[in-house]
Amino acid sequence: MKYKGTYYEMWDAWFMNVNGTIHGFHLKSHSGEDWNLGHVYTNDLLHFKKMRDVLETLPEEKYPDDCLGKFTGCAVEKEGKYYLFYTMRDKYRSEKIGLATSSDLEHFVEYENNPVFTLDENLFVVRKKGDATNCRDMNIVYDDKSGIYYGYFAAMANIKGRGEIGVIGVAESSDLLNWSNQKIAYIPHFNGVIEVPSVFKIDGKWYMTMLTGTMYGAKAATDEPDMTCVTLSACAERPDELFEDCGIFLSGNLQSGYACRCIDYKGKIYAIYIDRSEYGAAISLPKEIKIIDGEPKPCYSDILKELRIAEKDEKFTFKKIPTAWPWNYVVSGEISISKDVISVNADNNSFQGFMTENIELKSLEAEFNLSGNFREAGFVLLCNSDNENVWGRCAENEYYISVNRAANELVLYGNMLSPIYRRGLDFEKSEKLHMRVIAMEGQIEVYVDDVLIIQQGIKTEKAMTGGIFSSCGNADFENLRLWEIE
Repeated sequence: MKYKGTYYEMWDAWFMNVNGTIHGFHLKSHSGEDWNLGHVYTNDLLHFKKMRDVLETLPEEKYPDDCLGKFTGCAVEKEGKYYLFYTMRDKYRSEKIGLATSSDLEHFVEYENNPVFTLDENLFVVRKKGDATNCRDMNIVYDDKSGIYYGYFAAMANIKGRGEIGVIGVAESSDLLNWSNQKIAYIPHFNGVIEVPSVFKIDGKWYMTMLTGTMYGAKAATDEPDMTCVTLSACAERPDELFEDCGIFLSGNLQSGYACRCIDYKGKIYAIYIDRSEYGAAISLPKEIKIIDGEPKPCYSDILKELRIAEKDEKFTFKKIPTAWPWNYVVSGEISISKDVISVNADNNSFQGFMTENIELKSLEAEFNLSGNFREAGFVLLCNSDNENVWGRCAENEYYISVNRAANELVLYGNMLSPIYRRGLDFEKSEKLHMRVIAMEGQIEVYVDDVLIIQQGIKTEKAMTGGIFSSCGNADFENLRLWEIE
């Protein structure tokens, strides 16, 4: 169901709302530096339809500043005209901001006076010809209060006492063609590169998200050991002020959940990003952005309920998951079922899981409330390329979503309970947690109290079933529900 590239590699995407229809533009790489800009649209943020490509790579002889594949930008509608901003690159990979315009959203023409925006050399690092200058990923928002367009971009600046580091800059325009009053809008608390800014307004306050991670030289951006790709957030009272750090918005392993861009849809702000797994890159499911304790958070949206095909509402029966894979079963715990609560009681210093029987799904959503006195407990996802064998002794791929109260972590385990990804969370304040798991097309999403905590590429294979487990104590799963989804 997710929109994926066909016969090409899909990268960053950005979006524009045109009378309730969301148009998306994305990078598509065929080979080397040959990139096109693809075009899709959706009326529900879930199902995207492909349109013709809008821009192609230009010849160096005629366009020396715009001869490599175009990089990330944004799209804006103004008085019935559509402005598509993108990152121009010359043969040295030096960057400027380019513009193409359209009156019909199908045929775009590069602006004759490109580049439409270049850096102020007194504020930002501009290299001599032959070296690469960073100036990319323009994101434009309109401020109703001032009547000004603010354009945010990724660049480098020489910060006193720290040297050259990545920053987010901002410039102003009233006509989208002439830009002035450049400033630094965000300085990270670490030395590294940041890019793909996205700025939005909620309840009178301005928020920004931006991408970084270990491949950007930002290992120290967070103190969580498994974060190699992270989207940070910041906030400001005004769009032209210096934004201050809020916290972590998205996190994952390298290339999992990146290039986040936000869009206003039916009066709410949604985050959409790129998922990547061995099944390819795809436009993610939308996340509603909510402000929680002063921080923007990607949250489960009721829009996603439209993906549900059928609920597995029959009475669940369970089968033990072997705790010692190559040998006979070890007796490590038992399960009991009442009307609304399923309890798994694992023996002292022992682990026990149970899988649902006779349920076979290509994609699933699970929901339950979790409480109890346990060291670890949570949901099991068993995946297999052979439908029959998903009910066998063990699946090809097993994933355990674990609430680890002892370590205050949410953990995604793989086969043999080997850790794949961990997020630190404070469970001490919550006696009962609302959990939600979505698994589809090579991705798993884990929500705690409807806030997205983990999104990760996995091997979902052909057939899936769900289960539950507990380690060292009793776990109560209240109102466990499973849906098959598109």
